[in-house]
Amino acid sequence: MASQMKVLQTPSFKKSVKKLHKNQKTDLDKAVKATVSGSFWASGQNCIGTQRIFVERSIFDKFLPAFVEQTKTLNVGDPMNESTDVGPMITPEQSMRIQSWVEDAI
Repeated sequence: MASQMKVLQTPSFKKSVKKLHKNQKTDLDKAVKATVSGSFWASGQNCIGTQRIFVERSIFDKFLPAFVEQTKTLNVGDPMNESTDVGPMITPEQSMRIQSWVEDAI
C-alpha cells in the first residue's frame, strides 16, 4: 500500500490524471491509442510492454469498447512483414504463460 501511495503522489502521475479531466474525449482517445500501442508494440517481444491497465470506473464503460475496437485494427501475421503489429509468441512456454494470465483475468 505504501508503494501505491508513493506512485499516486509522484508529480508525473498527478499531471496525467489532471490532464485526463481537462479534455476527456481527446484524452480518452489518446489513452486508448497509447495503451494499445504499449500492449502490442514489438509483438510483446520486449520486457517493457504494458502488462496492466488501470482505468477509473467513471470512464471504464467508454474505455473498454474503444480499446477493443483499436485492438481489432492491428495486423496479425509474419513478424518479418513491416505491416505486422502482432506476431507469434516466442516459445510454447510463453504462450502458456500468457494463457494463464488471461484465465486469471477472466
